[in-house]
Amino acid sequence: TYSGNLNTYSGKSRKVFSLKPESVFSLFQNRCSDWSRMGVQVEPEYASGKYLIQVIKKAKENNFKTTLIYLFLETEKENIYRVKNRVLKGGHHVPTQDIIRRYHRSRKLFWSVYRALVDKWLLFFNGDDNFELVAVTHEVYDDTLLKQFLEGTEYE
Repeated sequence: TYSGNLNTYSGKSRKVFSLKPESVFSLFQNRCSDWSRMGVQVEPEYASGKYLIQVIKKAKENNFKTTLIYLFLETEKENIYRVKNRVLKGGHHVPTQDIIRRYHRSRKLFWSVYRALVDKWLLFFNGDDNFELVAVTHEVYDDTLLKQFLEGTEYE
């Protein structure tokens, strides 16, 4: 179960952000450029593996405050569909088995490892092309979506 350090948030409506994925990626690229100048390198294709642990540690060594933003979709099938659409628009292909493996591994690593290493973390659901805030560090904004995120992990 996820209880313990997280407080369920009540009293306000859900926080939904309508941002285009391209805008978010552009902001991410700009931030990566800033990090590169400081000696921290982030490679998105390694973000689902344990490589991110080293990136976080390096950032902290360089006196960065670390914030990790994790976006998730409801199912691995949605990830596969989005990659197929990206390929149709000229993006690179990722084998289906890699997508499935990364989908489960990245969720598990985010919850069990990464969030404990950073100063602040945010968890967003990215269904319906919106970004819905699910939880931030010690507060839960949407208990149902958090339970959905944790399905299939040992934390459900």
